[in-house]
Amino acid sequence: MKKSKSVKSIVSVVLISLILSLGTAGVQADVRTESIPGNVYILDEKNSYDIEGEGVTKAAISSSSALGKLSISGELKKTSLKNGFDAFVVDSGNVSISYGRNTRR
Repeated sequence: MKKSKSVKSIVSVVLISLILSLGTAGVQADVRTESIPGNVYILDEKNSYDIEGEGVTKAAISSSSALGKLSISGELKKTSLKNGFDAFVVDSGNVSISYGRNTRR
């Protein structure tokens, strides 16, 4: 009789644990990381910080001369250009923006 009660107790604990673990299981989202490229804008003296106007020189920063790497991670749905800058769309979830310094310089 005691053996039967202990077996029932163990089975009950296992079943409850299984139900709880299945109930909290979520759907794994498609998380990806995108590097954000850097640009250098050289503005003429009379430029009013209009990067698309006249008197602007734009140059991409090469990986060998970069001071670090800026990246964004999350459930990124779409990437595009908006006003000359990279734009990212996130419908839900968390977003992480990180910057890692280049210590090899």
